[in-house]
Amino acid sequence: LEDNIRGMPPLSAMLAAGESQEAIAAKIVGEMSCTRVAPQVVRYGPCKTEDLRARMVSTLKLLSVTEVRGILEEQGQVEMECEF
Repeated sequence: LEDNIRGMPPLSAMLAAGESQEAIAAKIVGEMSCTRVAPQVVRYGPCKTEDLRARMVSTLKLLSVTEVRGILEEQGQVEMECEF
């Protein structure tokens, strides 16, 4: 895969030339076999307010207790902001 990618032109150039996602993926995998799965639409924000709190809490749980304590000592609070 790395050799295939190294030998490719820049992604922006391929897209500007009108190459499809499938064609670019085929160049990446080369001789390897692959199966296309059902495409999914990626969606970013705005977040639903009721979902935002749970998502932020989940993200906060990724920090260690030591990190959270350090933030609290330094800033007095842990502040999070959704930028989507």
